[in-house]
Amino acid sequence: MMNTTSLKTPPLRNQHCTPRQFSPVRHNVYETEKSYFIEFAIPGFSKEHFTLESTRTSLKVTFAKPQVEDKEAKQVTEGFAYDSFERTFKLNPQSLDFEGINATYAQGLLRVEVPKTEAAIKTSRSIPVL
Repeated sequence: MMNTTSLKTPPLRNQHCTPRQFSPVRHNVYETEKSYFIEFAIPGFSKEHFTLESTRTSLKVTFAKPQVEDKEAKQVTEGFAYDSFERTFKLNPQSLDFEGINATYAQGLLRVEVPKTEAAIKTSRSIPVL
């Protein structure tokens, strides 16, 4: 996602995903002047299947879909399986407002907004010459 430099910690960084290191669930991260947006492409769920937990330094996104077993259908091949998923992002508390995080789910897209702090938005200022 974003590279870590020796000068500062990136405001939003992908920490890990479970249960596998490679997950079929893809995500994109967008940055605007006031927020970061994380979008997950996860069709076939409802908003009740998602859990988001935030601390000052992390954001954890999980989902679990109840297993429905069809006794008359036998699976022949598996091209995708979105039963459960967990991904954690590290947050820089100086740059991001963890209390303002919100999420929506519509048309198979989970969109999480992580607002920036006022200090992070103000990246430049005028300095008067005395």
